[in-house]
This record gives sequence, C-alpha cells and structure tokens, in this order.
Amino acid sequence: MEKHFLGYRRGETAEQSTQHRNEILIARYYYMSEIKRIRFDDIVLRLSKTFFLSEVYVMRLLGELFDQFDKIKAEHPTREFLKSKWPEWDWS
Repeated sequence: MEKHFLGYRRGETAEQSTQHRNEILIARYYYMSEIKRIRFDDIVLRLSKTFFLSEVYVMRLLGELFDQFDKIKAEHPTREFLKSKWPEWDWS
C-alpha cells in the first residue's frame, strides 16, 4: 500500500512542503513509468489518489516537472536507491 502525503513536515513552510511533494511525485512517476512500466493513465490515477490531487492537476504537475524527470531518468536510479532516499514509501 502506498503511503499518502499528509501535509507539512515539522518546520516546513508551505513552499517547502510543495517542493517536497513534487520531488516525491516525480520520483514516483519515474518509478512507475521506467521501473514498473505502468501505463501513463494508470500512473496519473495512482498519483492522484496518493497525493489527493485531481488527475488534471497531476498531469499539469508532470508537465511542469518534466525537466526534473529528465534529470532523474538520465541518472537511472535503481529501486534500491529510491528506497534508501525515501524509505517511508513502498518501492516494491
């Protein structure tokens, strides 16, 4: 079961919290698209449910974060790396 983003971490501003969410969202997108090979529409639905965002907004964010996705994709992080960076998320 995927964990949900539940708001601010202690001491974070709203902007920091949004940046943190976006970093995890794009990492999850990378994981689902490049490692798990899940279809785009299914990924958008999953991210929408996980982060409590509309599917339209998730697609907008993915467009805005495309440069970050390209950077992650170029680095080819493994499942183990993602798990070590965000151990609270399910990377299996």
